[in-house]
Amino acid sequence: MRVRRRLVELGKVWPMRPKLYEIFTCTVVTLSLLVSSVPACSYAQDRASRPEEIEWTWEVRPAHVDSKLPNVLLVGDSITRNYYPEVQRQLNQVANVYLMATSASVGDPRLPRQLAEFSAAESVSFKVVHFNNGMHGWNYSEVEYGAAFPSFLAALHAMAPDASFIWATTTPVKVDVAPGPTNARVDARNRIAQTFVKNAGFPIDDQHELMTHHSDQYQDKVHFNTEGAVIQGQQAAQCIRSSFASNSGGLSAIPEQTVVARLFIHH
Repeated sequence: MRVRRRLVELGKVWPMRPKLYEIFTCTVVTLSLLVSSVPACSYAQDRASRPEEIEWTWEVRPAHVDSKLPNVLLVGDSITRNYYPEVQRQLNQVANVYLMATSASVGDPRLPRQLAEFSAAESVSFKVVHFNNGMHGWNYSEVEYGAAFPSFLAALHAMAPDASFIWATTTPVKVDVAPGPTNARVDARNRIAQTFVKNAGFPIDDQHELMTHHSDQYQDKVHFNTEGAVIQGQQAAQCIRSSFASNSGGLSAIPEQTVVARLFIHH
C-alpha cells in the first residue's frame, strides 16, 4: 500500500468546464442571496482560506490494482481514514478501494482543488464514491458551509462523472469543544448536507446514527477506537455493496445540465 502524506499547498484554481461554470456561478449567487445576507462574492473560488493550526491530506491507493475490479473512492477526513482499512478488507477481491482524506472543509476553496489534483494524479475511473465532510473548518459558519456545499458536489461529480455516490453523515463528538466541534453544529451540518444529497438522489450511509449506539467506542473526543472503526467500516462497505447491486445514486445517464440543477436545489 502506498501512502502519500503532505502538507497542503495552494495551487491553481481548478477550471470548471464553461457550461458547468456558467450554471454553477448563477446558481451559487442565487443560493447565497436566499440563505443569507452575506455577499455572494464571499463564496468565490478565489477567496482566502481560513486554515487550522495543522492542515493535511492523506491519500491511499491499493498496492496491487486489479484491472478487472471496479474502483471505489472514500472521500473524508481522519474518521474516514480510520475506517478505510476495514472497508478495504470487506471489499477484498470485490473492488479496488482508494482513499482521499483531508482536513480541508466545505467552504475552504482548497477542497475542490485538492479533489481535482487527486483525480489528475490517480487517473482512475470510479464506480462508487463514498464521501463525507463536516468535522473540520469550524471557523466557517453553517451558512457558509451550506453555500459552498454545491461546489463540493460539483467537484466530486467532475472527478467521477460516471460514479454512484453515497453520502456518509458526520459522526457525533464525545465532548463539545467550542469554538470547535459540537454536536449541535454537527447536527446542523448534517441537516444541510442531507438536503443537498437527497435532492441529488444519493443514498445515505448514516454513520451518525450508527455511532450514537457505540458511545463506548471513542478513543478521544472525536475519533473512535479500533473496534469502533471496524463497526463503521462494515456499514460503509455494506452501503457500497448495495450500490453495486442497485447502481442507485449514479448520474452518468443524466444530462449534465440536469445533474447540476439537482446538485444546486436547496429548500
